[in-house]
Parts: sequence; C-alpha cells; structure tokens
Amino acid sequence: MQKGNPGVDLAPDSPHVRVLTALKSGPADLDQVSASVDLHRTVVHAHLRRLLEAGLVQMDRKASSGPGRPGHLYRLSAKAVESSWPARQHRLLASVLGRALGASVSDPQGAAREAGVQCGHELQLTELAGLEDLGWEYRVVGDQLATANCAFREACVESDGIACQVHAGMLEVALGRQIGIVGRSESGCRFRLGDHAAPST
Repeated sequence: MQKGNPGVDLAPDSPHVRVLTALKSGPADLDQVSASVDLHRTVVHAHLRRLLEAGLVQMDRKASSGPGRPGHLYRLSAKAVESSWPARQHRLLASVLGRALGASVSDPQGAAREAGVQCGHELQLTELAGLEDLGWEYRVVGDQLATANCAFREACVESDGIACQVHAGMLEVALGRQIGIVGRSESGCRFRLGDHAAPST
C-alpha cells in the first residue's frame, strides 16, 4: 500500500500495477485494458475506479461515433508517471552515499546540513508548505516540530542520519530558524525549533 493512495496496491504483479502498466503505452478504453491484463472488464472497472480516486489515472470521454452513450478512455496521470513500480532503490543509494560522505569528509553531519541549506535556497523554500508539497507532513508540539510523514524516512535510516541533517538544513531555510535534531521515530525526525536567524548560504 502506498501512503496517499488509499486502497491502491503497488506491489509487483498486483492487479493495480498490471492496469497501470497496461496504460504505459497510451490511453485505452475498458475493453482494451481488460484484454491487456486478462481480467474481466467488471474487475478492471473496479480497479480503474480505485486508481482514479487515488489520482493515478485520468478518464477522458471518447468521441462519439454513433448512437448511445460515448465510452471512456483511461490514461496515466502526471502523478502516476512520476511514480515507480517496482519501487526504485533509493534506500540502497542513500546507504552508499551516506557511507561515502562519512568516509570522505571530516564532518559529514555538517556537510549534509550545509547541503540541505543549499537545497532549500535552490528550491526557494519560504515556509513549511514548500516541503509539504514534496511529501512531508508536520505537526508542532511545543517548541518541537514532529515529522508525521518524512519523504526521506527510509533514506534517514540507511544513511545513518545524514539525510536527517539534509532535512534540517532545508527546514532552516524554509522557517528562517535554527533547527536542532531531537531524534528519529518510525514516522520521521523530530526537530527543535530554535531562534529566528538567517540561515547560512
């Protein structure tokens, strides 16, 4: 199951992935998709409805060529095009890069923080909404900022905290405050909100 896509199973060889794969070659109607995935059209219609609700598929009305109600064409949405199935190996890459950074610089945590600051400036972050648009979810608890859904979560685990420092640097730019890392949880990092200060460039 993928967060943000309730009811959608993006596991390899799942019916949803089979339907999405069938649409990679271009728009298709219900009968064409059904034939491609070798499932009854009623079953495929249910899967397409779920994918429509999740925003992974879009539906267009076919041009009418005769009497009766016109049919529909289904196509991948921009959200689906940016997705990957099977999943890309970001965790492996994060692990390799984390080890490489740790072995190549004297202060890997500081280098990662600075990289996050630079990234924040490049993304022109000015508030949390900019990070939330990239997949993060936050909640403020006192003077701390808890990450309810971290877009770097797996990378943080595999990179021994390097990715957390990148995240903290991005937050410094977005909030214009000093950011301390309190610790990591299953849902992401918890940060302490420090004084308002201009982040380093």
